[in-house]
Amino acid sequence: HAPIMLASLCLALIASVALCFCGSVDGLFLDFNKSDGSFSISIDSQVWFNSSLTKLHSTSWRENSKGTLKLTGCVVEAGSDSFGSFERYACEWATTTSSSGIQFQTAVRVYPEDSYVLVFEQTFPTGLYNTSIGDYDSPLSVFPALQIAPGRKLGYLHYYDFFAGYRIQTGIFPQNYIGGLKGGPISFFDSNYNTLVLSSMSSFTTSIMQYDNSSNTLNMGVQGRIKTIPSNYKLEFVMVEGKCKRGVSCTFSEWGNRLLSKYGKSRATPESSTVIQYLGYSTTAYYFYNPGYINETDGDYERPLLDFNSYSQSLDIPYRYYLIDSWWYGEYNIYNGVWMWEDSHVLLKERFPLGLEWLHDQLQLPYAAHMGKWVSTTPYADPKLGYNFTIENGWALPQSETFWEYIFANASGWGLDTIKQDHMNEQIEVMNSTTNDVYFMHDWLMQQGRAAQLHNIHIEYCMDYPIIIMNSLLVPTSTHSRAGGDYVPKNSRNNWKIATTSIFLWALGLYPDKDTFYSTSTEKVTINPFAPFYNFTEPYPLTHAIVSSLSAGPITPSDGVGGSNASLIMMMARQDGLLLKPDSPAFNIDRTWLSRSLGLPGPSGEVWTSHTTLGQYTWYYVFGCELSSTYHFVGSDFLVPWDESSSPSLVYYEYEAANPANMDIQKYNGQTGITIPSGTTYGAAHLFIVSPVLSNGWVFLGEVGKFIAISRQRAASLSVIGPDDIQLDIIGSYNERVTLAFIRPSSSSPSFYTCLVPASGRAIFSTSTQQCTPA
Repeated sequence: HAPIMLASLCLALIASVALCFCGSVDGLFLDFNKSDGSFSISIDSQVWFNSSLTKLHSTSWRENSKGTLKLTGCVVEAGSDSFGSFERYACEWATTTSSSGIQFQTAVRVYPEDSYVLVFEQTFPTGLYNTSIGDYDSPLSVFPALQIAPGRKLGYLHYYDFFAGYRIQTGIFPQNYIGGLKGGPISFFDSNYNTLVLSSMSSFTTSIMQYDNSSNTLNMGVQGRIKTIPSNYKLEFVMVEGKCKRGVSCTFSEWGNRLLSKYGKSRATPESSTVIQYLGYSTTAYYFYNPGYINETDGDYERPLLDFNSYSQSLDIPYRYYLIDSWWYGEYNIYNGVWMWEDSHVLLKERFPLGLEWLHDQLQLPYAAHMGKWVSTTPYADPKLGYNFTIENGWALPQSETFWEYIFANASGWGLDTIKQDHMNEQIEVMNSTTNDVYFMHDWLMQQGRAAQLHNIHIEYCMDYPIIIMNSLLVPTSTHSRAGGDYVPKNSRNNWKIATTSIFLWALGLYPDKDTFYSTSTEKVTINPFAPFYNFTEPYPLTHAIVSSLSAGPITPSDGVGGSNASLIMMMARQDGLLLKPDSPAFNIDRTWLSRSLGLPGPSGEVWTSHTTLGQYTWYYVFGCELSSTYHFVGSDFLVPWDESSSPSLVYYEYEAANPANMDIQKYNGQTGITIPSGTTYGAAHLFIVSPVLSNGWVFLGEVGKFIAISRQRAASLSVIGPDDIQLDIIGSYNERVTLAFIRPSSSSPSFYTCLVPASGRAIFSTSTQQCTPA
């Protein structure tokens, strides 16, 4: 083809030429052919994708390649949206049997001032009937259909299935790829770290992608069980190339920032809710269907929870909320789902004889509460109550915002902070309306979300498909999602592997939730053989604790009375229970995907990194576990911009939980890096803390005895005042003793200082005076 033209010239000339070149040397480059609507997409002058067929199903398949879907013309239009000014290359299609006008419109939007994004559209101006193909894993409309360019080898990472796409797929595309209803965003990349993310951008609950082996195309469109498409229904897909040129994590971040901006959703922060901000206690292990004093799964839970509260207080473990799991409403052992969900004696007479509100008043703590899928016998479905419930196959789902307002108004009275909406995949699959009605799933999520917002209740999603995470862009009170499998006896060795899902969740402003864990290796349920955790012990609590801190999300140990390791638990939080967090969750390093997909050198197990930035300085966390061979973590593995020549000098040490003050300080060399040892079990976990040498030659190593040694929850700011003076603005609770570690310029070993937090909760620590003064 001819050399690249400016997009503005393309706009002016499209009326008279068949080919149009849109984009720039940097970013995504679209080569559009207006005579047939085909196009190619290039990065760095190399074609990555070619378009293929366009088709849709209405009673039968209509396809451009077979003449049953005819192109009536392509035009170019100018406009603007949240991404900026665009040129829209729109094509209209008609079926040979159509008597009511155009049935299908497709378009590609190009952004001359932002060449790193393309948007693809499908619009149904007159609607369609009899559209279902009976398969929710294949689209009933197809545009675009993308083929990998001949000779192009692209690695990919795809989020798939429940727990926010936890069952990831990776390889050379399309090896191992499965899309459909359970599918989510895909990242494509080459060996030079050129990376893009492709996903839905609207109509999230009905938009899917699937690979068609017969045409060798990645097809995008409406989920294939939808029966009817209303007039003017529209869906969009977006392709974002990473400006960062550093791989998967930073490209997902850029993609997510665009979508958050488009929908005006704020990223969840540590202050978003009690559940995000503070240490919590979970009833999902020791007391899971186990009252703790009888050989039954049902009974009075008030007594054991009050006993545990007294026990944890005796150890000075500052739990700030209680997560009550599905046993509270009798999901498994009584109703096989959600029958009622409120503080009602009819529902709770065995489990909470005096009620949830009474227990809340005794604990003086809020709840996070589990909700599963609804059973058809729910009394809320009584027509006399006026709530709209859809009942199918023995299951039910509310389609009524007033119902959710009732539920959350009631729950506010008994102390609910967060609803854990669980079993979402099961709720979707046990019913037909969730997949054959274009609005049904969307309405469920939106009605719940609006009512939760009205009552200041936050939402955690669980067992959620990626489409639920995408739709969270429309739900302001959605703050986090489970990022991995359940912590249950058969899965404790894998439940901690959440760094990959965290990339996706954090990109869309959600915190990942690792799930609970036992804090000791001796904790065991012995009294009740019917309890799910009967006779289970956790061999490696330390790994779960480190990962929980690195997640930056909720932390909820689940021990019974007598089974808590207070020292380990307090390595994750302040004295008042405020969680110490890195600036973002830990992610897999990008060499992970080059190795797993393209066979290039990389870690033979889990290697993650995160960071904390205070002012101009950044501290890093490096984590390795279950490595079959030693890995050397080098400068380019940090997931922030790294330049060996201009970056500050660094030192590092490995955190020793048994003796946190034992810091074997090493100088960091970006070429040889940090050596992470191999290990065959998930107990072979290694956490390294990497600190910059400050401008006066001092090194702040962080707070002693905390996994996240440098966090904004402990240090509001750090200032280099003079040759021997560093000032830290310390945050904490009254009389909290904070131990800080520094290295002086003339020394290679750490010096330790103690700051006692005053009543104000703020103190300035100065290295020159070695004193804390009230802020």
